[in-house]
Amino acid sequence: MLSAFDKNDGSEVWTVELPGSIEVISAKEDVVYVCCGKHLMALNAEGGEVIWD
Repeated sequence: MLSAFDKNDGSEVWTVELPGSIEVISAKEDVVYVCCGKHLMALNAEGGEVIWD
């Protein structure tokens, strides 16, 4: 599971179920890249929607 939080008040913005445990996570601009299990995923940083898997 991966969650994003508002930097101002700490409230949860979104949560996404992932197909495995997170091994590597990185962010650039509006995209969060996550390596979990045998998956490399790109998520929209604002809403958590999967861009590609």
